Amino acid sequence: IAKYFRQYQGVQSYMNQTLHQARMRGYVETLWGRRIHVPGVSSSRVNLRKAAERIAINAPVQGTAADLMKIAMINLERRIRRERLPARIVMQVHDELVMEVAANATGPVAKAMTEEMESAMPALGVPLVVNTDLGDHWSH
Repeated sequence: IAKYFRQYQGVQSYMNQTLHQARMRGYVETLWGRRIHVPGVSSSRVNLRKAAERIAINAPVQGTAADLMKIAMINLERRIRRERLPARIVMQVHDELVMEVAANATGPVAKAMTEEMESAMPALGVPLVVNTDLGDHWSH
């Protein structure tokens, strides 16, 4: 682990800053500003405190990813309606969207999905790469 932290020095700094903020405020925030409360982060009970610290460090990352997916889904749904594409979002699983699309519209829908997901959160500061796969049924 020490080698990892030497190689990626920003990670330890992020962890320290995030824990400090969590202890001072009682919550952490996603990049979008959504608050995630972290009860127990200042607890005298070691097991409770350590669990809360893990949540505090992880929540901004996973929470920002969740925010990004919600923004992308809203933007994609608006685009589907605006362009009258024969498609609908069926479900979201982690970083994936499952859609039902008319066979003659797979190209335009894949393009719309890619564009909306890649541009959902410009403030992220890193490029997002979206891959689309097509299948005749959900097992593909």
